[in-house]
Amino acid sequence: MREVEVWGYDSRVVRAASLAEVMHLRDHADLASMGRYERQYGVLCEGSMDGWQDQPRAAEISAEEFEWLWTEARQVSAYSPMCRAAYG
Repeated sequence: MREVEVWGYDSRVVRAASLAEVMHLRDHADLASMGRYERQYGVLCEGSMDGWQDQPRAAEISAEEFEWLWTEARQVSAYSPMCRAAYG
């Protein structure tokens, strides 16, 4: 499962996290690594995702749109100043 969350009229990405990556870190890394991941890509939603449709400006998107957003989000996250600081 992968999640992308965008905010604002400019569709600024605030989260692009992957359950597979989180599980890998949980099983093979330390808490500091998990913290760096969460600062870079955000935290996955926990529990049910029911009700997202009721949020202001929520919209269902196609698989192609999701893949485009995912790719853009991950590229932006990899080069953001916060990420560079987190990875030193």
